[in-house]
Amino acid sequence: MAIILQPFTKSMGEQIIAAFAENFTEFYFSTAYARTSGVQLLQPYMQAFRERGGQIVGFVGIDRHRSSKEALEALFVLTSQLYICHGAKPESVYQPKLYLFRNADTARLLVGSSDLTEGGLYTNYEAACALDYDLRRPQEAAEVAEVLQILEHLRCAEERVCKKATQKLLRDLERQSYILSEA
Repeated sequence: MAIILQPFTKSMGEQIIAAFAENFTEFYFSTAYARTSGVQLLQPYMQAFRERGGQIVGFVGIDRHRSSKEALEALFVLTSQLYICHGAKPESVYQPKLYLFRNADTARLLVGSSDLTEGGLYTNYEAACALDYDLRRPQEAAEVAEVLQILEHLRCAEERVCKKATQKLLRDLERQSYILSEA
């Protein structure tokens, strides 16, 4: 396990970009919010990953109007599947922040306070940990499977915390002022 104490150590953005350069085939991420500033920094790496056949599944929160229309539209194109997440109760906020890379034998999980913004990836004071897994070891494979089960639960839960993004859903969320333009 490695501790990330941004800006004093390698940033979360650098950790994510380094993982895109490895032989992972799947990338899952969950963030409380996304802004164009963060998406643009990862866009070329996400595009290259997809062009190599990689799958990207994202979960992005929209509570408190922090995720922008532009960021969500860009992620809709960049991901294989995008889910828009909203707290099931008025007092709840979607907050999970994790970045998981995986292939058949290994995985890397980055968990911490970094949102998908320039500040969250590079300039803010953030804390996280990086965990590497050998998926040939049953206990380590079970831990990674548990992370994926949590994301699956959010997607399929009765209260529908996360909904699969469509162009219509994005338009409806903008019309209802759940997502706002950065302009």
